[in-house]
Amino acid sequence: MVSHFCLVGSWDGWRHFTELRPVTPLTPTSVVATVPVRRPPSVEEFQILQDRDWSKRFYPSQAHAAGGSALVQGPGNVHGRNFQITALPAECMQLEILWDSTARRVSWKLLDVKGLELAAKAGAARSRKKKEILTGPFFLVGSWDDWTGFTELWHCGAGVFRGAVHMETQTSQTQREASVQFQVLRGRDWAQRFHPDEAGDGLAGPDGQHGLNWHAKLKERWLEVTWCPARKPHLSWCSSSALARHRAGAAHFVELMRQLQSEGIAAWLEGMEKIFAKLPDLQRSSPYGKKAEQDATARCLLATALRDLDTMAALQGPACDEQRKALSSLESNASKLLVDSGVHLSGPDFMQEALPVGQGHLPVQLKPWHRLVYLPLVMYVRNTVHLYELLERLKAQAVGLKSSSELRELLDAKKTARESPYSWLVFSILGALQTLYQVRSRCPGLLEFLASSPPQTLWVKDGVEWTPSAGHEGFQRKAIPNPEPMKPLGSFANSLMYRGIWLPSNTDEDILRYQYSFQSFSRSLEGVMRVLRFYSGVTSTKAADVARVGHMLIYVGRDFASSRWVMPVQLFDGPKKREASSEQELLLPPFLAYDFEEEFSIDPSMELPEKQTRMEELEEFWDLRLPENLKHFVLGLLPHLNHSEASTPADGFQVSLRFLRSFEPVTPVAELLQDPQQYLYRWDKEHTDACVASDAPEMVLDKDGAAK
Repeated sequence: MVSHFCLVGSWDGWRHFTELRPVTPLTPTSVVATVPVRRPPSVEEFQILQDRDWSKRFYPSQAHAAGGSALVQGPGNVHGRNFQITALPAECMQLEILWDSTARRVSWKLLDVKGLELAAKAGAARSRKKKEILTGPFFLVGSWDDWTGFTELWHCGAGVFRGAVHMETQTSQTQREASVQFQVLRGRDWAQRFHPDEAGDGLAGPDGQHGLNWHAKLKERWLEVTWCPARKPHLSWCSSSALARHRAGAAHFVELMRQLQSEGIAAWLEGMEKIFAKLPDLQRSSPYGKKAEQDATARCLLATALRDLDTMAALQGPACDEQRKALSSLESNASKLLVDSGVHLSGPDFMQEALPVGQGHLPVQLKPWHRLVYLPLVMYVRNTVHLYELLERLKAQAVGLKSSSELRELLDAKKTARESPYSWLVFSILGALQTLYQVRSRCPGLLEFLASSPPQTLWVKDGVEWTPSAGHEGFQRKAIPNPEPMKPLGSFANSLMYRGIWLPSNTDEDILRYQYSFQSFSRSLEGVMRVLRFYSGVTSTKAADVARVGHMLIYVGRDFASSRWVMPVQLFDGPKKREASSEQELLLPPFLAYDFEEEFSIDPSMELPEKQTRMEELEEFWDLRLPENLKHFVLGLLPHLNHSEASTPADGFQVSLRFLRSFEPVTPVAELLQDPQQYLYRWDKEHTDACVASDAPEMVLDKDGAAK
């Protein structure tokens, strides 16, 4: 009896049988059929049936075989193991499938609308598809959260991607290990899964295969995964503790900062120039590009910074005497520290050349402290794409990097659409913080000065405000009340500070305790809510996704003025037009470890009387009062603080509170920040000589760091 064969496949939802007919009357065992292609998606799958009997299927010897041909197994009732044709180009409208039952081999061709083969085009498409597959983005999915979440694997250079997942261990007292299962997805696409092959020792995918997972046994509460799609071993993992990962990350961080320092001031200038050169690309590719300030160029940031400094320094200007004196003290001490540390800039550079110059006026000469202290902090504090990209990359250190070189690749986003050498901006912000730490004792009122805003700058003549076309003659400064003036010395004694974050559902105390990025607190609860609202409205980000769940965490710390690690940075955000419009930001260094007043911690699962009791006991223990609106918000009496652009969840917003007992950076980071011998801006002559331009006039600095 002669068998008849037919195709069943994804092109019509596996609903119909397509007969395979002999290629020629002389070759009855070699049969062929042509089927249409769906658009989209650009993947088709099929099996071969004998006599239209689903129990007599022919399928590939390897799961989801791809390519131009495949060996065959069967017949048998095997579901899910399909021939797969991937990377179909847009021109492909039909498939010609050939089944040789004697040789037990299947092959296929891609055809255009006229039935002509697209072999060359298909090969190019497969090449492009392979490149895409190797570049990601990639995500971990697994059993730790019932396969509901996506954990990004960050590119760390050389085709290596790393990620880390925290999980609640499911061990009992008699078990020493927890078991988890996981796969790797490309682009959050469940049809592009990578997984072990059926033998368990190879790699299969990308495809939609369900049930073939990697299995890991964990002794610690973190799973660290290394993914190398282009080479073996494709995937490896280990378990680690949060403390060990935090300390290892700090060591890599300090090593990278010292490496950047050794490259010298010329490399620093080059790196900063590249950051600004990459800005237009980042504005387009970053999810924060549309929400951030659109003009975060060197020209704009430097020009506004110099404007604010000039307004504060002017003897007849609108700044109060205390603000003017504090600025003079800071500039003098910071400039002296930089010059004494070997900072000698020679000749013009991109920052100087970026400054706008008015007709008939000489350009303002930038000082080292403008470049190395003021500008980096302006880039951090202002609503720029620099800030948000920097923080996202620093937080990704938690994936468990293995070296400082991997950290640099991560910070710079090498070979991605968002590539920019932000390792140099991290270096600059850290160097600026070191500078402020070192001059703090020599600058009375530094905290109060940095916690103020510059006065607004407004020039008028005969009641008419200045415009670029009006020239400069006859204009005078107009005194405008500063809504955020410098407060009297000692105003912040025992003051509270706040920080808010949107909290993922799988968060535990380790994630709340160990920090990898710079930490921004606020002196006001309103400032915190403003930040939470911003992040909730940035689409295609993890923060916005988490904000829809509606669970936030608020850290509360006290007496920040007595901490050596807290530095106000409100000044660098520029003038404010109305009171309480500033975030009132406080900057803390990366790699902090928080210690909580655990007996007063509050979570949504607690009953209202318990929450109220804990807040009252905390107030008594700290000898202060918490803001009434915070207490009402936690208790549900105040449903909204203008903190989210997302819709209010059905059960309302949930609030957790953590009160800080103390906070310290990991030892190597603390030593880097406090030891004068580890000052990042300490550049010796060997390094600075590289910056001298042979044909450029030397810029000589006086003792205050001013050009002369």
